[in-house]
Amino acid sequence: MKHKKILYSLLKYYFNAGKYLGLLKKFRKDKIIHFKYTEQGLRAFRYNYKNRQLLLISLIMVHQLYYDLFAWKIEKIKLPSNHKVIEL
Repeated sequence: MKHKKILYSLLKYYFNAGKYLGLLKKFRKDKIIHFKYTEQGLRAFRYNYKNRQLLLISLIMVHQLYYDLFAWKIEKIKLPSNHKVIEL
């Protein structure tokens, strides 16, 4: 049972990450929940590894929080504290 809870937790985590980036969506069919790639998700996984990684980074960086955290790290050459993350 514990194994199933861990798998379910991982499924939710990765689905929500993909949904946040616009790569995945969820839908119901015959009372069953299904997952599928969006058009952007299908396009992303047709790229070679390097271009796919660059696309994923660009999808993350369009979110201001991640952009600001990355800029802060580059400027300070260290990871921000938890307090700084909350501040941003």
